[in-house]
Amino acid sequence: SWVATELNGKPVEGLTFDYTTEKVSGTGGCNRFSGPISIEDDAIQIGPLAATKMACEGKSDIETQYFTALEAARSFVVEGDVLTLRADDGHVLVKFKK
Repeated sequence: SWVATELNGKPVEGLTFDYTTEKVSGTGGCNRFSGPISIEDDAIQIGPLAATKMACEGKSDIETQYFTALEAARSFVVEGDVLTLRADDGHVLVKFKK
């Protein structure tokens, strides 16, 4: 299980990410999500994501940004215990620690 440490350049807590060769799941700080994942070399495609619909005070903005960032990810790098997801243009979307 991976825990997000940074989202769009800002520190975050409570966001998790688990994946197998075909499926991704985790929490956005409030709701659980799942969806398909495709990995080839360093290319990645996540989504479309499905999530539960619980309302959580003050967490929905971060959660929406997180789900959007996961679906926008096009490449990844694992360095030690850090996983970095990047957009098409190479900028960092999300950083995770094991």
